Amino acid sequence: MNIDQEVRKKILNILLQQRGNFDGSDAQYALSFDINKSIYNRLKNGETEKVLSDKKWITIARHLGVQLGDEIQWYKGETNVFQYITTQMTICKAEGISGMFCDRPETGKTFAAQWFCTNTKNSIYIDCSLNKSKDDFVRAISKGFGLNYTAKYKDVFADLAYYLNVIHKPFIALDEAGDLSYGAELEIKALWNAAPYRCGWYKLGAEGLKKKLERNQIMEKVGYAENNSRFGNKFNRLTPVVADENLEFWKEEALAIIKANAPAGTDIQTLLTKANGSNRVLRNQLIKLKRQS
Repeated sequence: MNIDQEVRKKILNILLQQRGNFDGSDAQYALSFDINKSIYNRLKNGETEKVLSDKKWITIARHLGVQLGDEIQWYKGETNVFQYITTQMTICKAEGISGMFCDRPETGKTFAAQWFCTNTKNSIYIDCSLNKSKDDFVRAISKGFGLNYTAKYKDVFADLAYYLNVIHKPFIALDEAGDLSYGAELEIKALWNAAPYRCGWYKLGAEGLKKKLERNQIMEKVGYAENNSRFGNKFNRLTPVVADENLEFWKEEALAIIKANAPAGTDIQTLLTKANGSNRVLRNQLIKLKRQS
């Protein structure tokens, strides 16, 4: 994809807007996008020509969630799941405590976590499915806060632990937390101990996280009891346990999404029937309708 001047300006505007949600220096903010301070200074001055490669512009856009080309604008629906998760995250961030949300797939967990971290100061989102190992996990967090994440591991960890104590109310959302390795889980405990009640944490996952928690409780694996105690020793969920009640719960959630995104005149009942309990199908159907409108 070729990035023209208009698209570069769009990405740059959001890059500069998001600077307000980052307490660190310009150098740290730049490092979180893998660019150096001199390049960032040129961007701040409005330069976009021959400053970054098209590939780099696309990477920054993806990191910021900037829509490019003819992508359809997607608006947040005030679903019960969205309100619950963002409220929980607000509390965890404010109090420096931790929580867990473990529910079935397609409930909007990821969207809520990404929205919160994008719109809340000193908050980062980690996709644990892409950062499973201890090394990748800690380096991903460090990069998110704009710290040097390429140094020796012990130095990266030490800098991160120190930074969590000095930055104002940091928060870390761990999506797909069930994918984390045993070593990465122990590093969560270590980081918590290094900055007690200074950083908010929130784990999100589906069946994989639930099974992992239950299995490790039975096996009494070293470190898991201490780790889980820091996250309340339980996970929260909103969808009904009784399968027959899930569709009615989903319909209520779907109506909030439809209200935020459906074009005028949409046949809501037909849309609900086609989606039949799937938020992914619902999203695809809404995007089709938006393209046609």
